[in-house]
Amino acid sequence: MAKTSLILGIIGVVLSLLSPFIPYFCFVSLTLGVLALVFSVVYKTNEKQWCKQNIAGLVLGIISIVFSVVGFILYVFIIAKILEAIFSAIFSNIGSNSSSDASSLSSIIYLSSIYF
Repeated sequence: MAKTSLILGIIGVVLSLLSPFIPYFCFVSLTLGVLALVFSVVYKTNEKQWCKQNIAGLVLGIISIVFSVVGFILYVFIIAKILEAIFSAIFSNIGSNSSSDASSLSSIIYLSSIYF
């Protein structure tokens, strides 16, 4: 169980570092971090001692949970800023027919399509 905890912790940390860019990794890394914690605690209760792999799995599970929560918060802020820019561009250009405004609106829509 110590090796399982370590492997889940490593995968969880790697996915949580990617979570601001790919939002679904937040949930996967959060799940893997919780599983790493559970396996560490179960191993500790069965063996009555801590081994190095178990401690590493516990620490990596905690780091995975923290990074995935922070990554999800960053993703929410990125989406909020993109939507704010889209709505401000749409509502400020309702009466105008400027070509520069249309190009800025198209670039905002392109940027939002990357994150969605």
